[in-house]
Amino acid sequence: MTTIEDEARILLTGIEICGFHGHAAQERKDGNDFRVDLKIEGRFRSALKSDLLSDSIDYRQVVETIHKVNKAQQYKLIETFADAIVNELLERFPKITKLSLHLAKLSPPGIGAVSSAAIELVRVRQ
Repeated sequence: MTTIEDEARILLTGIEICGFHGHAAQERKDGNDFRVDLKIEGRFRSALKSDLLSDSIDYRQVVETIHKVNKAQQYKLIETFADAIVNELLERFPKITKLSLHLAKLSPPGIGAVSSAAIELVRVRQ
């Protein structure tokens, strides 16, 4: 007899935000465009059968949380900004067991023709 086990991940890609983060004072004054991509793993396999949002993670609330973190404080480093997003998501959504976040600052100023500077942060809930 063959056993089949599903793995489910929620992917949210291309979340665009304008934030006032950066090492240079001008970046914190004028703002920068950022793009967030998430891969969320967690305890929501039951949603595959139940079709209930309560068995999954409401990605509208995930996006709202990212916007909340973006507006709550200015960060000089994208590493710190990414860490704050991941921490808030893990705190707000206990069903998340593993979170991969890719945060890109689009067209970062002062470094020439570069489309983005980014960090990828992966955190597993212990």
